[in-house]
Amino acid sequence: MKEINVNGRIFQYEVEMYQGEFGYFYETLFYEGFETRIRRKYFLFGDKITITKPKWVFTIHFDIEYEGYTKSEVREKIEKKIELLERKKQIERGEII
Repeated sequence: MKEINVNGRIFQYEVEMYQGEFGYFYETLFYEGFETRIRRKYFLFGDKITITKPKWVFTIHFDIEYEGYTKSEVREKIEKKIELLERKKQIERGEII
């Protein structure tokens, strides 16, 4: 996973490629922080194990490392997603208007 700094916030990201019926598709998954889960080693039984993995925040449906996009285009898409993420947090706090 790689890191990117956007307006003082540090995100980890990874680019994933999927092959579909009409060709290849790319997604960039962004993570911020980590989440810890406790689960059983085997489905319903076995030892309890602790898993720490990155916490998914949002996805952009293109490869941000592709040379065909300018820095400003990529920054604009990422900032739009961050803005929507902030709006979601405002709604959860009850700040509708």
